[in-house]
Amino acid sequence: NEAWEHHPPVADVSIRVFRSAPPNLVADAFYPLRLIPACSPALYKKIVDKRKKIVHPFPMIVHSQRSDQWQLWKDSAGVELPKPLRIIELNSTVAVVRAAQQELGVAIVPMPLSQQLFASGQLVPLYEHEAPTKDRFYFVSSPDVAETPAVQALRKWVLKTFSPLT
Repeated sequence: NEAWEHHPPVADVSIRVFRSAPPNLVADAFYPLRLIPACSPALYKKIVDKRKKIVHPFPMIVHSQRSDQWQLWKDSAGVELPKPLRIIELNSTVAVVRAAQQELGVAIVPMPLSQQLFASGQLVPLYEHEAPTKDRFYFVSSPDVAETPAVQALRKWVLKTFSPLT
């Protein structure tokens, strides 16, 4: 079900996550979505010991339209997590990431989009394992503007800059 994500009808172009190329649009996949559990450095210190073992349960932050992400990550990593203290359900990826930054719990965050947050120390990974998904980021445009010079230039730059899939 991709009802959670579509190309805005008023936009010439967009970058969106889809399981497969959307019909009736010009779409180029440019990298796969991977998932990793992350939290604030302060929360990490409270729930993980020096041996990097989880020693306390934690609140689990869940995206309301992508509630299967935790299970997908656990299955991929082969890790058994403690029962969450509570589940915090939010309706956008930005809200999920911000909640993790604010020490509200541990969230599944998208990679490589969250790399800067890890590099800056705003988030730390709970585990290093990144779960692959069937989702891809797509550069999307409507057919009536896809061949215009401006859209072609932007498409070329996005695909070159963000390591197109081969």
